Parts: sequence; C-alpha cells; structure tokens
Amino acid sequence: MTHRGQGFWTRVAAPIGLALALVVMTAEEGLARQPVAPDGEMWVSHLRAMNEAYRAALGTRTWEGMLAVGEASLRLGRAAHQGSTPRAEARRAYLTALFRARGERSLPGVLRTGEAFAALGDRDAVAQSIHIAESLPAYATDPRAVEPLRGQLDRLTERRRAARGMPRGGTP
Repeated sequence: MTHRGQGFWTRVAAPIGLALALVVMTAEEGLARQPVAPDGEMWVSHLRAMNEAYRAALGTRTWEGMLAVGEASLRLGRAAHQGSTPRAEARRAYLTALFRARGERSLPGVLRTGEAFAALGDRDAVAQSIHIAESLPAYATDPRAVEPLRGQLDRLTERRRAARGMPRGGTP
C-alpha cells in the first residue's frame, strides 16, 4: 500500500463524505417523510444526490470512493424498495473500484471489492477479483489474504449448483 499525504485524504474524503451524507440523509429522511408525488418528482432530488456522489467518487480516482458509491446505491435501493436497478448501478461502481484497486496495486482494495461482489451474488466478478488479487505483488507476501474470498466464491458456486439442481461438486 502506498503512503499518501494528509492533504490527499483531505481532498478525497471531503467530497465523498459530503456526497454520501446527502445520499443517506435523502434516502432516510426523504423517503420516510415526503409523500410520493404522482409524477415521481420526489426522485429528482434523490437522483441528483446520487449523481453528485458518483461524480465526486469518479473525480477522486480511488477505489474507496467507487466502493462507497456502490454501497450507497444499494442502501438507496433498499430504502426505496427498488429491484435490479440499484444492483446494476452498484455493480458498475464496484467494477470501477476493482479496476482502480488493480491500478493502485491495492490488495485490500481488490479484496474489499470482491467481497462487495460476493454480497451481490456475482460469482463471476468474485472469480475475477481473486484472479486480480493473485496477480498483485502484495499477494506474494500474503497469499492467505485471498482465502476468505475463495470461501465466498465456493459458497456462491454451491448456491448456483443447488439452484440448477446439480449435485455437489458438479460443473457450474
């Protein structure tokens, strides 16, 4: 992990924190207290806040910001009882986070992003995260760090097999 100066983190944390605070406040307070307008006008402010968070995270060029935006998308989707759209937005943000973490050669970033994909049930993205993690220099000094992610991949694979009616250990 590379060391970055305090000024860098101040520049990164402030916009992300502000944007995410807006998202959380909007989701928790706005959804609970505002009536839904017939034309869906209530969503304009929510979407604007998510767009601001996404742009702020894109501007930081770090994996942490995109991971946070993906997580916020899922929270907003749960609060609004949305289905697949927030998951797709989260996946898009997680993919950006994964490739940024790879670019930074951040094993923790790749692993945390892989865990986020596992929470989505995205077996293929978890496998890709493991593959990327294994290609990083830090993996050579800490290969056991990937084991929890391998366990999650195994569980996702077993779930997929069970859903397809395949015997344990069969081809996914």
